[in-house]
Amino acid sequence: MEDNNNQKEKLKEIINESDEFTDAGLAKRVNLNQLKLVSKSLIQFYDKCNECQEYTDFIIKFAADTNNFRDIENEIKLQTYKNKMKEIVSHMKNKHKLSTEGQYMYIYMCLGTGVGVTLGIAFDNLSIGISMGMCLGLVIGAGIDAYYKKR
Repeated sequence: MEDNNNQKEKLKEIINESDEFTDAGLAKRVNLNQLKLVSKSLIQFYDKCNECQEYTDFIIKFAADTNNFRDIENEIKLQTYKNKMKEIVSHMKNKHKLSTEGQYMYIYMCLGTGVGVTLGIAFDNLSIGISMGMCLGLVIGAGIDAYYKKR
């Protein structure tokens, strides 16, 4: 149990240190915002999920190997990191039912636009139909995103 808390603390420390990136280009290449969000989720599910433990260990080891991401000039290392991050995000979406920010807003905005086109054709005013459908989809999607953000 102490080892679990130790790993979680190491990950928190890595995230706190990564806030000190002075190079905006490096923070963008590493996708620091995604790393922070993924790390919070990994810490949350660390005790319940073996895969989350493995992913936490990967991030800790990778950060140690690259001097907390500062020595990540090698494109192969960077690509390995990005592929692993995609795998982690996929795991979070599929196993833990987490969604990315704005995911439902985009989906419902597109659906609303489709409904708006249909309504616009039916009422002989395409521009108002599209606008109304997009706004309706945007409101519904933002509401669903807010609901999942609370959860």
